[in-house]
Parts: sequence; structure tokens; C-alpha cells
Amino acid sequence: MGLILQEGDLVFLDTSPFIYFLEKHPQYFQYMEGFFDQVYEKNVQVILGRAK
Repeated sequence: MGLILQEGDLVFLDTSPFIYFLEKHPQYFQYMEGFFDQVYEKNVQVILGRAK
């Protein structure tokens, strides 16, 4: 994925990637797991929303 989060970042996340993580989607889960690991380690705030 190549995304590097910094301490205190704020990220807007669409619902689709969040669902991929929850459902352990075979193609996307590994990327979302890495993302949420960074979120936890760097104390990043995530806003979950739905695009219109």
C-alpha cells in the first residue's frame, strides 16, 4: 500500500475498506491490517464515512 502515517494524523476512511478489513477480504485484508496496525501504533484518528 505504501501509506506511511505520522503521529497524530487524521484520516478519512470510506466504509468499503473498513468492511474489507472486518470481513477479511482475501485481496485487501493484508493492506487494511497494515493500515490499522499503523493507526494503533501512531495514535492516528480515523473518521469513518460513506461517500455519496
